[in-house]
Amino acid sequence: MEKPFQARLSKDGLSASLVWRAKEAKDFSEEEIRHFLLEENVVYGIKQDAVETILKNSLSFGEAILIAEGKRSLPGTDAYLRKEWLQSQHAGTDQFDFRNILTIPSIKKGQLLATAIPPGQRD
Repeated sequence: MEKPFQARLSKDGLSASLVWRAKEAKDFSEEEIRHFLLEENVVYGIKQDAVETILKNSLSFGEAILIAEGKRSLPGTDAYLRKEWLQSQHAGTDQFDFRNILTIPSIKKGQLLATAIPPGQRD
């Protein structure tokens, strides 16, 4: 049995159209239309008003209707840790003790050490 629709994807893969291929009108349920879209790997951005237009049999042979539209991806940012404590350096001193080059930061109990910044956000 020939499928009553043909799915056409845009070159960028962000939109899909359904083309009416059946010679005579046939009643479809919304579930059947969504199942056909799922078979064609169209799962995001399905336009409810386009589905309702198909359900009302208001398409003629060869007519296409935009059934789904996606969103362009935006460049994101990586997650990172922002240090919340300051480490004292030998600021303002002209002398440096080469025997004591290891400095261990001192913190207090409960002091915030770092904040996790999730991907996509900036300060």
